[in-house]
Amino acid sequence: MSSESADPAPPPFFVVGCARSGTTSLARILDSADNGVCLVEPAPNLNRETRLAMDGAPLDRRQVVRELLLPRVREHARPGRVYGEKSITLAPFLEEVHAETGCRFIYVHRDGRDVVR
Repeated sequence: MSSESADPAPPPFFVVGCARSGTTSLARILDSADNGVCLVEPAPNLNRETRLAMDGAPLDRRQVVRELLLPRVREHARPGRVYGEKSITLAPFLEEVHAETGCRFIYVHRDGRDVVR
C-alpha cells in the first residue's frame, strides 16, 4: 500500500473549560492512550491573542489559528494517531479552530456549587 492511499490522520480534539475544572487531569489521562497524544498547554500559546480578542481589538482570528495552532497540529498528525491538546486560551477562537481543523471539542463544565459544599 502506498503512502498516498493511506488513511489521513483523524481530526484533532481540544479539551477546553474553565480553570480548576479538571481539564489538565483529563488531558493527562487521554495522553496515556497508546493511539495518540494529548498535550497540555503547548507552546506557542495564545495568551496575547486571547487578551486582544477579549478586549475587542481588531484581530484576524483565522490567521492567528493558521499561524500559531495549525503548525503544531500538522506536526503531530499521523495516520491512525489522534492528536489532542488542552488549552485555556482557545475560547475566542473555537469557531476558527473548528473551521480550520474539523476538530472535536471536549468541554469540561465545572459546577460552582461543588465548591461551596
